[in-house]
Amino acid sequence: MRKKIVFLAGIFLFTAVILGLFYYYGFLNFSGNEARAVSTDNTIGWAWSENIGWISMNCYNDFDGNGTLETHASNPNCSNSIYGVNIDLINGPVTGYAWSKNIGWISFNSLDLTGCPVGTCEARVNLGTKALSGWAKILNLGENGWLRLQGPVVAAPASYALCRNCMGGNCDFCYELSANSGSGKIGTACSSCAGTPPSCGSCSNIYQYGVSALPYSIKDLGNRYVLEGWAWNGEKDAAVSEKPIGWIHFNYAYANENLPFSFNSFTATPSQVPPPSACISADLSWELASWSTGYEIKKADNSGLGYNVSQNCGALPAGDYSTIIPVNLSNCSAISCLYQDSTLRENRYYCYKVFALNDSGLIENTDGPKQVKTPLCAPSNLTAIETICGEITLNWSDKAEETGYKVYHSLADTDSTSTATLIATLGANIISYKDEDIIPRKTYYYLLTALTNTDESPPSKISAETLCYKGAEWEEK
Repeated sequence: MRKKIVFLAGIFLFTAVILGLFYYYGFLNFSGNEARAVSTDNTIGWAWSENIGWISMNCYNDFDGNGTLETHASNPNCSNSIYGVNIDLINGPVTGYAWSKNIGWISFNSLDLTGCPVGTCEARVNLGTKALSGWAKILNLGENGWLRLQGPVVAAPASYALCRNCMGGNCDFCYELSANSGSGKIGTACSSCAGTPPSCGSCSNIYQYGVSALPYSIKDLGNRYVLEGWAWNGEKDAAVSEKPIGWIHFNYAYANENLPFSFNSFTATPSQVPPPSACISADLSWELASWSTGYEIKKADNSGLGYNVSQNCGALPAGDYSTIIPVNLSNCSAISCLYQDSTLRENRYYCYKVFALNDSGLIENTDGPKQVKTPLCAPSNLTAIETICGEITLNWSDKAEETGYKVYHSLADTDSTSTATLIATLGANIISYKDEDIIPRKTYYYLLTALTNTDESPPSKISAETLCYKGAEWEEK
């Protein structure tokens, strides 16, 4: 009898293990198998959250913007699990899975959406307006993961609402211009719709926020869809008891760019302009980001004084990049952007970061940050005059923090110290020099440079003519 009990217990345990494995691999991991992309899943593109980063709507995306879907084997999600979100344009349900490398799977499947905080749980699309309703769910967050796809209906006046999907002069539905989203770019103003559309106030449904589906053409596959608008995860929907994810932004432009957003080719050098501007200017350039609406340069400049020694720009605290320089698109050509910063001090170090701006926020250039060291400026206020017969006296203004000066002269007109003769190396704080080694009735060209322990400045230049002829001295015997 005892052996029989042990035998039955063993069978029970074995059966439980098998059922457990079946449950785990067949149900919990069902998401990776259900969301087969490309042939059935018709939603592509990306969404952005400031708290969790990029969210991919489909493992197959138009990464390079050429209208063709790529799997990109380097993307571990494509190689390990094929996923996507599908919009059923006949019956209306939205199904499948989106993916965030920081927070995991986001489910649109009805089996995962029971018990939502309010309203209809199933994610659906309005077959006329293409507006989404219902919920999605960030699975790893459990009951804190509810993502509301359409906000509550509000009675927003026309001046506070924006149209969506304006077709043939008709405003299909509207979203409130809500400060909650942190952006006024939820939709296109009704006045920009084709024809003469009604005001938003006359739309049948005005939502505080929401997500809609817009068509996107893929070569050889016909139309796919991208999502646009805002979804919300947070306490306003009684769905999150602790820290919410907050706003997740879907944008049409996210579908056809090389995303996640990036741009590079950032350089920063002292300006190649004539003195004296060269020593107080830096030229910054970077590649054009076609998806950007503008740029922002952040500069670490030690409260405007510059740094006396070289900095590890990447290790500086974010707060040190406190000087903000807006840059608009007029600074850009078809392929690159250029900005000249002329607010620097000579012989100093500065650190720069450049960011592209769009609805998702600020995206930093992948080549940054960069350091610029401004050169020492040439000495200023240089004069040259024949003070006595056979002597030319040079005068100039003293520079701060120099360690000395070099004086060059030449009978040929030159701008380079390499083609002139060094006639004196002077100490710090000297502001004049007498050249007595001259030939009468000649024009001399003088170059004056300032020195530090490591650098020599560009030269200041001036010319002077010796008019006096010093004859032989007469001595009566």
